[in-house]
Amino acid sequence: MRPDAKATREHWDRLAATYDQAKARNDVYYRSLKDLFNRAIHPSLRRRVLEVGCGTGGVLASLEPDAGLGVDISERMIEKARSRFAGADNLSFKIVDATEVAALGPFDAVISADVFEHVPDWRAVARAMVGACRPGGVVAISTPNPGWAVPLWVLEKTRLKMPEGPHLFVGARAIADLLSDRGCTIQRRTTHLLLPANLAGVGRKVSEWAETAAVLRRWGVIQLVVARKNDENRVPR
Repeated sequence: MRPDAKATREHWDRLAATYDQAKARNDVYYRSLKDLFNRAIHPSLRRRVLEVGCGTGGVLASLEPDAGLGVDISERMIEKARSRFAGADNLSFKIVDATEVAALGPFDAVISADVFEHVPDWRAVARAMVGACRPGGVVAISTPNPGWAVPLWVLEKTRLKMPEGPHLFVGARAIADLLSDRGCTIQRRTTHLLLPANLAGVGRKVSEWAETAAVLRRWGVIQLVVARKNDENRVPR
């Protein structure tokens, strides 16, 4: 189903109260997301960090930035994030449309975890993220692998994963191509987590092995694109 801003906002407002509990039930996936962003964002790029579509702020907080700003279209998610991290002076949260974040910069790192499939115009969001990033900074974007569309649909319908609401998966190659066109150098375009379940530790080991196997490394459930914004950034007008 093609995303719609109003429907998306209402969906995540409804889920905000139980969002963190739902993530805890699938901690393998969300721990993997945090680990990927921690590996993607070098400590030297954590002075000012922006997360676009921050939810309740867990991924942003895991980076331990000197100053982290999380933005989301959902008022209820922002309320939860502010409550959850009320004692964290280095974190702040605002209700901002993802396409308008360029005006908030510049940041050393701009990240987005599983947001592009939920927005009406992911290209506009990607352009805004590049605009919010300083030259020499990093843009890192994760999205679900479109190859997992059917298994994820089955898991959602059988209530084994969080309901996603209106969404349309986006390929990592398309994201990387747009970032390149906006004056960025792609550092990484990968997939991770072939087996998104713990299974007494076996799932993690299988997923780690799959990342080294050429025939399997593009079939992980998580896509990750990491790009450096060039110092001489000539953006098409």
